[in-house]
Amino acid sequence: MIKYSRKKEYYRKIYNKLSFETRKSANFLSRIKNFVNRVPKRFINAFFILILSFCFVLIFVNREKFSPDYIGIFFEDLFAQMQAGSGYPYKIDGNKVSNENFKTVNKSLFLVSDAYFTTLNNSARVMLKNPHCYQNPMIKVCKTRAVIYDLGGKNLKLISKSQILNSMDTENNLISVDISDYGTFAVVTEAKGFLSQLIVYDKNGKDIYYKYNFAEHYVTDVTLSPDGKSVAVCACTAKEGSILSSVYVFDYKSEVPIVKFDYEDNVFLRIKYLSNGNIVVLGEKLTSIVNPKNCTKEDFFYDNKNLVGFDINIREGVLLTLSISEDGNNSEIFVLNKKGKLEASFRIDHDVKALSFNSRKIAALSYGKIYIYNFAGKRIKSLDVGNDAQNIGLVSNKDCYILGVNEVRKIRF
Repeated sequence: MIKYSRKKEYYRKIYNKLSFETRKSANFLSRIKNFVNRVPKRFINAFFILILSFCFVLIFVNREKFSPDYIGIFFEDLFAQMQAGSGYPYKIDGNKVSNENFKTVNKSLFLVSDAYFTTLNNSARVMLKNPHCYQNPMIKVCKTRAVIYDLGGKNLKLISKSQILNSMDTENNLISVDISDYGTFAVVTEAKGFLSQLIVYDKNGKDIYYKYNFAEHYVTDVTLSPDGKSVAVCACTAKEGSILSSVYVFDYKSEVPIVKFDYEDNVFLRIKYLSNGNIVVLGEKLTSIVNPKNCTKEDFFYDNKNLVGFDINIREGVLLTLSISEDGNNSEIFVLNKKGKLEASFRIDHDVKALSFNSRKIAALSYGKIYIYNFAGKRIKSLDVGNDAQNIGLVSNKDCYILGVNEVRKIRF
């Protein structure tokens, strides 16, 4: 009887507490209702109009994300990424994958061999595999799509992680291609009467958004902004017996570039938009971060050192390895953030074959080993990865893909 009374009292206290909370919530809602009733209706109507206007502007600005094509591709890719595979290692389709054709996007992997292009998820499940007959295949990737093209040829294919979206044949030989997150793609080709020609197409390859001919400059690379609304190229020409390189930025509204910078005695190898809208341009003697909004740039000079390796992470910046010798010994690692400021620098005591960085971790591939560093230069781990390792892709602060001669492996550290 005593136990029953105590239990009854316990439940009564809980009931009273819940009742108090319920009454408290009801009083709060009643106060809100009374406040709303006292507010003139014209202010309430104006408030709802502002909310609707904000939603309309938000949808309009991001209308590409709400298109049926984009949503359909997004869910198909998402479903493919969720499928379970047999795990790594994965045997390469074809004979060889070059370092330039080994790309990671988040935790997905894009491979282009001499015979196939393949996409894999993080458990080695094949999301897409297709043969090709390109003589010099190359690949460019963004967050949602990729373009595979025949360098020096006239063929290209646009793909997502799980399907082929479009294909195209060009009139002239291809020099470089890039693609945006929403499918807009830029094509640089040779052209009659000009050294290079830039054309930006819609996602179907039918409508031309922009066209520009280069009479005196030979374009070496092209990049599109993630939203596909602006494009930049790096190009070179000869001037008074030396090389002059230039960076052009176009916004489709003007017939002339909105930004143009010249660099003497330097050849640019790569150009890429970063997530903050700046553009990294990587050359043989310097790396430049261009801010197209402010028409400014930050230059990082190598000071007569050799560029041994690099990696561009659109969310974090650019990673460089410089050495006083061509064989990669006596090297230093430098990290430039998205604004072009030096984020980290330190010396390493081994040579470097390849580099990758993600989540403020740096992976450096030497012969048969991967060395993991933080931005302070502290070596966190060293791992044996096989003497056939050619390239690496750090996809998180714990996971790394390794490109071998005949297979792709994955390690977790």
